[in-house]
Amino acid sequence: MQEFESQAATQGGVTLVWPEPVDLAASYSDIHDLFLVAVIPGDPVPRKDASDEEISQCLLSIEAIDSTTWELHMRRETSGFPEIAAGWALLGSGPWAH
Repeated sequence: MQEFESQAATQGGVTLVWPEPVDLAASYSDIHDLFLVAVIPGDPVPRKDASDEEISQCLLSIEAIDSTTWELHMRRETSGFPEIAAGWALLGSGPWAH
């Protein structure tokens, strides 16, 4: 974890390509202060301190405040990415959804 945190801090972020985010998630059980975004290749990638407007341009954003509090956002316009919308819909149907 320290290596990943160090790389993220010195480079201002880390670029992951699917399925690397899945591997990352599987390797940690206690996550604090994590910010992930999914963007269309070529689109700007916002930093964690970006404005809400900048972040809203991302396909997805996930912020883990601690292991129990996560904020998930999906841009309404996801045409051309049906797999994202389908996977996201599953998140809203689990026992954690409210």
